[in-house]
Amino acid sequence: MLEEKISPPAGVTLRLTDDGEVRVSGPLGTLSRRLPGGDYEIMSEGEALVVRGTGLRKEQRAMFGTVVALIRGMIEGVTKGFEKELIIAYSHFPMNVKVEGNRVVIENFIGERGKRYANIVGDTKVEVSGDRIRISGPDKYAVGQTAANISSACNLSDYDRRVFQDGIFVRVRS
Repeated sequence: MLEEKISPPAGVTLRLTDDGEVRVSGPLGTLSRRLPGGDYEIMSEGEALVVRGTGLRKEQRAMFGTVVALIRGMIEGVTKGFEKELIIAYSHFPMNVKVEGNRVVIENFIGERGKRYANIVGDTKVEVSGDRIRISGPDKYAVGQTAANISSACNLSDYDRRVFQDGIFVRVRS
């Protein structure tokens, strides 16, 4: 049997609702997630959550580890937050990128007259300064999906990528 006790740091509260949803509240906000089903159970033990896995097969151990990692990721999100940086790159036509409401507007991409749009997911904050776009928020998946939406809004088809290297790309930190 596998067992993991997850104790929250100072300023963070963990709560398990009646319908099996885990809520994590901290200085940067509140996250809630319904975790995937499997051969495990989650119980409240004071301020901590205890995850117990009953199966010993490889798939069951993997699901147990995934659930523990998801809860720890939620705790990290409400305490430190997550951040991604994108780079605006163009060689032919200068792009204009701005935030309007809950979407990012990309103008003059490859000289197009029309605008391209990318949705901002959840409580994610998007800041554009020069040739950089900074995306931040408490939910790791909302930050990643927002970055993917912006990057994929600049997809090119029927262009030679060796020549047309314009686009918005996720910066990989080493």
